[in-house]
Amino acid sequence: MPRRPPFWLTLLIILIGLPLCLPFLYVILRATEVGLTRSVELLFRPRMAELLSNTMLLMVCVTIGAISLGTFCAFLLERYRFFGKAFF
Repeated sequence: MPRRPPFWLTLLIILIGLPLCLPFLYVILRATEVGLTRSVELLFRPRMAELLSNTMLLMVCVTIGAISLGTFCAFLLERYRFFGKAFF
């Protein structure tokens, strides 16, 4: 049976986690003020398709770049000797 984490650790996680949730809670609060009909109108306007496609393109480009850079760095670390490599 796993042990419970110490109280101070639980408190620390809560103190760090609550401020991280504030932007999400703010968006939900603002969305409920507008109403369902207006929210649907805003979600399905033509500009949203453009914003969504830009976001998807950015996501694909960043993923390809991160995979490429990570693979290159892994190759370098495996192939060549670097100072401090033995520590890891």
